[in-house]
Amino acid sequence: MPPKVVKVEPFFLDEAPVTNEQYGKFVRATYYETEAEKYGWSYVLQSFLSKKYQPKDSTTDIHVDPEAPDWVAVEGAYWRRPEGPSSSYKFREKHPVVHVSHRDAAEYCHWKGKHCS
Repeated sequence: MPPKVVKVEPFFLDEAPVTNEQYGKFVRATYYETEAEKYGWSYVLQSFLSKKYQPKDSTTDIHVDPEAPDWVAVEGAYWRRPEGPSSSYKFREKHPVVHVSHRDAAEYCHWKGKHCS
C-alpha cells in the first residue's frame, strides 16, 4: 500500500505510558469496567498467544481480522488478563497497560485531572 499523507491535529502526550499498577489504582478507586471487559474479548498479538489460541488452519473458529492478520480476537482478554483468561499482569505491574480503548483512557485522564481529548 502506498504512503498516505494525513494531517494530525496537535495533541497532549504524557511523559510516560500509564502502567498496569497506575491503571489498577484507578479501577479500584472508581470500579471502572473497560470496554474490553464489557465486550468480553479483545484482540491479542498472535505471537503472544498460547497454542490454545493459535489459528491452526483456515477452518478454525478463532477470529482473525483480514486487515490485521497478526491480531487474534481472544475471549476474556482485557487489561488484567492481557493474553486471555489463563494470563495475568502479575510481574508486569510496571509495564504499560493494554486493552484500553480511547474512552477508557479518557476516563483515566479525567480521574487524574489531566487534559483529555
